[in-house]
Amino acid sequence: MGKGYSRVLLFLQGLLALIIASLIIHTLISMRINGRIVKELSTTVSAISYLIVIVFSLVTHIVLRIKHRSHTPEGELLPLLFLFLTLECVIILPKYFVETGILIFDPVTTNVLIRFFFLSCSVMFIFTSLLYLGSNITQLGSFIATSLFAALVLSIMAPSSSTLQSAVYGFGSDYDVYFTFAAILVNLAAIVTYVVAAINDKVAHNIRRSITFIIMIIGNFGIFSETSNAVTITCTVLFIFSSILLITTSKDAF
Repeated sequence: MGKGYSRVLLFLQGLLALIIASLIIHTLISMRINGRIVKELSTTVSAISYLIVIVFSLVTHIVLRIKHRSHTPEGELLPLLFLFLTLECVIILPKYFVETGILIFDPVTTNVLIRFFFLSCSVMFIFTSLLYLGSNITQLGSFIATSLFAALVLSIMAPSSSTLQSAVYGFGSDYDVYFTFAAILVNLAAIVTYVVAAINDKVAHNIRRSITFIIMIIGNFGIFSETSNAVTITCTVLFIFSSILLITTSKDAF
């Protein structure tokens, strides 16, 4: 990935981070004004978690971009991964509509975006892990494009709910359970790949990097699966921890 392209992705991530973070903050302010910030604790916890994902994804990307010059195996894909981590936070849109009454996208488009970014982030994790097994980045490029296109097609084809209110506590239709299941399988495959790569390599630094990404995968999925407040909070802490580890373990290699 060229430096110019990498800069464009960082700029795009920064712009989208600012926009989505503003929507999250507006949601929390509206909930506070309406006296719902405690009553709707799950929404509050989730919104704060999304905000943390946005901030730490952007900060980690910037720090790695400025301080670390050489490349790790997955370094070429990190800008895309960070971008999709930020885009996942569009899951706030249904809650934003419920709390503020402002409709950004129609319900169908909202559901498609949520599905696509959620699944695409899992796809980026699996391809990032494959680089640790010695896969060539030029060979992976076409596979990544194809996989992302397939994720978009699946996101569009799956039926959506007709109202945003029904998507407040998850996705927009009963079919989205299959998207969650697909993301679980892809994330598990990425974790297994990192484990195998670490065992085969047996280099202490690469083992630490593999552990870092495994923690990030678990934290990211737990945040956006929204199973309970306890899980969301725990996984947010894991995501923060993995972001810090990614920075510290990159000092001598990125």
